[in-house]
Amino acid sequence: MRHLASYPKRCASTAGRTVAVALALAVLAVGCSSEEGESAAPMGSRSAAPGPEPEGDASPSEAAPATAEMRDFPLQVLMPNGEPANGARVRFIDTATISPASLLRATGGEPDADKILEVLGEEKITDREGMTTFQTSGGPLLASASLGQLFVAQPFAPLARDAEVLTLKLTADLSVRARALDRDGLALDGIPIALCFEVGLEGNQDVRSWIDLAVRETNGEDATVRFRDPRGGVGRMVGEGAPRFGVRAAIPGLADPSPIIFDPDAPPNEPIDIVVPPLSTFVVEVLSASGQLTDIDADVIIEAEARRGTSNQRDGAGSRLRARLRDGRATLHSVVPGTLLRVTVQPLDSTASFEGVGPSALKAGGTATLSVSIDD
Repeated sequence: MRHLASYPKRCASTAGRTVAVALALAVLAVGCSSEEGESAAPMGSRSAAPGPEPEGDASPSEAAPATAEMRDFPLQVLMPNGEPANGARVRFIDTATISPASLLRATGGEPDADKILEVLGEEKITDREGMTTFQTSGGPLLASASLGQLFVAQPFAPLARDAEVLTLKLTADLSVRARALDRDGLALDGIPIALCFEVGLEGNQDVRSWIDLAVRETNGEDATVRFRDPRGGVGRMVGEGAPRFGVRAAIPGLADPSPIIFDPDAPPNEPIDIVVPPLSTFVVEVLSASGQLTDIDADVIIEAEARRGTSNQRDGAGSRLRARLRDGRATLHSVVPGTLLRVTVQPLDSTASFEGVGPSALKAGGTATLSVSIDD
């Protein structure tokens, strides 16, 4: 089944992409008071308002962070008993130095802290005293450390002028695992599972919304996903307004996209089972004005289109699927049949994005193709 985009549209305004990048950067800086006294401002809203658009031809995806004076700063990793951790692998990143362009290329703008640290973070090994140094502008930081089965990830607030050392204390493995099952209880490989957290909407904390922090596809002999940091880089918060964490199938069109909630401080030992319905495949083709497949450096994002004229907050809610364009096509295998989908093609080096709307295949196992035209 093949469709042309219902209304291919060139969007000169990239508010959606700018918000995604701003959200990712905000999540990196989220934190709260800890036992050691470090703190970072908690994120209290789902939508992060984008800053003003650059004037002239400047692209928001390429705008570099403001230049800041960098300085060496020590970091120490401790074992659970407080002893120095010799040989720990440390990854850290100064979020003030991340450009939107690099974030888009690393994660597509999604707030995947583990992937951001892996792709963009600096990596070092601690010495016998558990020490290493890194350069910082003094802005918000995200750091992780691992040694064998021990792991810790933690955001830090901007450094105080009199701060002397940052400390990471390793803990036992708190990974959360999830598994996708069909209706007969058989494990499914290649199903996207999202780690997500719940926050209140800006100006109305009574209205809660779920945000995907990271998405992994089930794989391996047991067809599971593993999120090493069950908080996804979000700092610990307590009391009223503290976010809840969960996992869900990152599949557009689910009748109920609500996640299965777990305690990130005491995740279950066994994988969380998530039952998914029969699925279909959706292919996006990007065409030039002359109708030819065009290979551009871009991400393709699909999400369920909200039905108009309804007040159901879950209508159109749920996860988005993202794929990098290859040879003019992107193939996404986990879509609920009969779902009206909104497709966005986001070039990584341009302020323009292109959109289209089309249905997924009507039957499970089927394939639908949507062609989106862009300007040359």
